[in-house]
Amino acid sequence: MKKILPILGSLMMMLSVFFFTSCESTDTSRSVILSGQWRGNFGMYYSYTTSTGRQYIFNSYDTYIVFYPEYDYATYGSGKQVDYYDEGPYDREYHFFYWEMKNGRLYLDYPYDRNLNTVICEYHLNNRRFYGYFENASEPFTLYKLSDYYDWNVYSGNYGYYSSGNWSYAKSRGIGSDSTNVDDFANGEITGHGNRFAEKIEAAK
Repeated sequence: MKKILPILGSLMMMLSVFFFTSCESTDTSRSVILSGQWRGNFGMYYSYTTSTGRQYIFNSYDTYIVFYPEYDYATYGSGKQVDYYDEGPYDREYHFFYWEMKNGRLYLDYPYDRNLNTVICEYHLNNRRFYGYFENASEPFTLYKLSDYYDWNVYSGNYGYYSSGNWSYAKSRGIGSDSTNVDDFANGEITGHGNRFAEKIEAAK
């Protein structure tokens, strides 16, 4: 019995080292694939309240997103995200975020809007497609790989919105009403935004 205990202890130690190394290796390999540029439906939206107090929700039809590793083979880093809209006073919304791959889960941290913080835990990831579910969500997102090239300097800074420069189209597409004119949109403000996929479960509670 005295001989068996040290052997069992050594075996358990070896197994724990193996599993830790294996998990770490998996996070590294996933992070390498994740790093780069992607495009697809990320489920983003923003809510806009006009100067008359009327609120509208505008859904993004396309998202470009890039994941920068902190260094080669890093399991964490930063990123940029641009969401495109074909309705509303803004045609683009830009976000800066931090990301980390930990124990197979992808954590996204948006320092300029904590309400966007989320976790992606059920997903499939390869060099062509990244799809799956945000934590507790019932509908999936889908992104397609564009490039492994990390130098994406089109957008600078940390956070921003880009106007289409044509306020009247919001009303012409049927978004407005007789009581909502172009000036209402011009003088209104964004009052919230998020990811409709990640918030499905919250709406059901």
